[in-house]
Amino acid sequence: MALREGADLTKVGEIVELAKRALAFWSGKLRLSLEVILSSEIERSEEYQALVRSLEGEFTDLPLEKQQYFLSQTANTIFLYNQGVRVKLGWQMSKRGVSDEGVFDERCAKTGRVPELQCLYAKAGLKKEGHLEAPPYIALLGDERPRFGVSEFHPLTKRHVARWSSMFEVCAALFPGEYVSTEDKTTDVMRVIQSLSGAA
Repeated sequence: MALREGADLTKVGEIVELAKRALAFWSGKLRLSLEVILSSEIERSEEYQALVRSLEGEFTDLPLEKQQYFLSQTANTIFLYNQGVRVKLGWQMSKRGVSDEGVFDERCAKTGRVPELQCLYAKAGLKKEGHLEAPPYIALLGDERPRFGVSEFHPLTKRHVARWSSMFEVCAALFPGEYVSTEDKTTDVMRVIQSLSGAA
């Protein structure tokens, strides 16, 4: 989807590899079996293309700018359902929104093609004054969470450290021998961020 909207192919590739490294790192530590399937890989399959064709006209009641998103995401969901997926994780606003995944999942269910799919939801991102709720993976303000790129980490502010200290505590509880506090919260938080990127 990012490429369709004009994102740079090289940069997208770098971000994908960063995410895959992080997922491999944490799934290994938690002893989880994990397979990463990119939506771009799904969209190249004949089964996906057939699903798209069969869903044409399903979302014509929606605004034009939303139709393609609902079409592609519904085809993705049905594709994965046909591969055996029965649980979908998403996010939902505290009050019923018009763009959270609860709305999308209801429309997907109405197709009748995912009868056994169970949808679980995380809360939306923090609601800030003057801002709507957002997906939990989006920072509403640039300085609200640590930001790290493919090759370098940005300086941490006191706010970052305060917000991420609890994440270090979670890691320390899960892996007591590996995450031992240095008594310096900034150092501890940086360790967590490096771990999340698969760098530790």
